[in-house]
Amino acid sequence: MNSDAHSSWLFLVPVPLHLVLAIAAVGLLGNGCASADVSFQQNRPAIFVESPALHIVARGKELVAADAVAAAAGAKSVQTFWCVGASMEPLFATHTAIVVAPVEFSSLHKGMIVLYRDGDGFGAAHVLMENQPDGWTARGVNRDEEDSTLVTAANLIGVVTQAFAATEPAGRKAFVAAFAPQNLVLPRALALTKLVAYQFPAH
Repeated sequence: MNSDAHSSWLFLVPVPLHLVLAIAAVGLLGNGCASADVSFQQNRPAIFVESPALHIVARGKELVAADAVAAAAGAKSVQTFWCVGASMEPLFATHTAIVVAPVEFSSLHKGMIVLYRDGDGFGAAHVLMENQPDGWTARGVNRDEEDSTLVTAANLIGVVTQAFAATEPAGRKAFVAAFAPQNLVLPRALALTKLVAYQFPAH
């Protein structure tokens, strides 16, 4: 998901047990976003935990809402960006406004969604995958390969704390349901459906 600079909520999802198990088994994300490589599969719980809140607002008000949050933070270093592209679907779709806060490079960890400048100078809001000697590898959840540019202290802009969009991306609920932490796995194998609550951390 590319970005252009511009200056805890709760899910209650009815989830069929057999569908959750089937999706988890084959690694389907919905909306055609599938990836079978081991490293990405291992990072999915971290992505779930670190994924910032997505707020649904009126179309055309995405940046207005993001700007209001940034202004309320009271720090000039908190910025808003307008994102385009499908690399982060189904977590975030194109035309999503994000709020980005500064973060120390030493505080980065797996699963964080950060904004950084790629090798061509464009902003990319992607998920941190692995900490390498020369920097972090990053990747869009809708991509089969990691980005060619490492995230370093020099090109890091900040961590994505909130997102605003006019509609929820297709497949987001399926992604969340399939790759929640294991302590949210349905406890009764014979249950056909269960109402499961997912709490994202507030940032």
